[in-house]
Amino acid sequence: MAPPNSAAAIRVSGDLTTTGVTPATGIVASTVGKASTGGVQILGTFSATLQFEQSLDGGVTWIAKTVYPAAGGGGVTSATSTGQWKFTAGGMSNFRVRCSAYTSGTASVTLVLTEGDDFSFAPVARAGLKYKTVAASQTDQFLGATGATGDYLSHIVIQPATTGAGTVTVKDGTTVIFTFTTGTLSDLSPKTVPFGAFSVNGAWKVTTGANVAVIGFGDFT
Repeated sequence: MAPPNSAAAIRVSGDLTTTGVTPATGIVASTVGKASTGGVQILGTFSATLQFEQSLDGGVTWIAKTVYPAAGGGGVTSATSTGQWKFTAGGMSNFRVRCSAYTSGTASVTLVLTEGDDFSFAPVARAGLKYKTVAASQTDQFLGATGATGDYLSHIVIQPATTGAGTVTVKDGTTVIFTFTTGTLSDLSPKTVPFGAFSVNGAWKVTTGANVAVIGFGDFT
């Protein structure tokens, strides 16, 4: 499932199941156009090595491209597991993800290139997203009916009922990726927290403390 696209976005997806340069099964590629930033998401269960590559001459010659984990960290030019990465696109004409070594499974790859100053899998949140409410004092409540790997979380809105409201935690499956500790708030205004991410470990889950509720917006199973 996919988030809404911005008007200036280029989006290409494919499932890699072999090595080589066969479109869709061995590579997922795109022209860059006017894009200045881009991102890659890899989902699935697989044993393979995927190369991030760029071309400066319209796809004739390909060289390694350094990309950076969306959550922060050092740059890489290849991947052997799921994740999300971002990169600058200025100066190149094409970008691709190529399977250079394959053993088994399917690597589902999505490329997004945008003209914005920075990349997000959800540069614009618009009407059409689903929402799920989470009342106060809930533990690991699914966003969605059951939730699943690949669900998309655009953002959450935290709604404190008192200035001493409890903590909010968001998990991707069993992995905690965000904690909001309220402490003593200055007012009771809602707090919006952007994510723009797909789950890679299971359903999105929210835990709320006393006197604080959450609304999650996205595309949930």
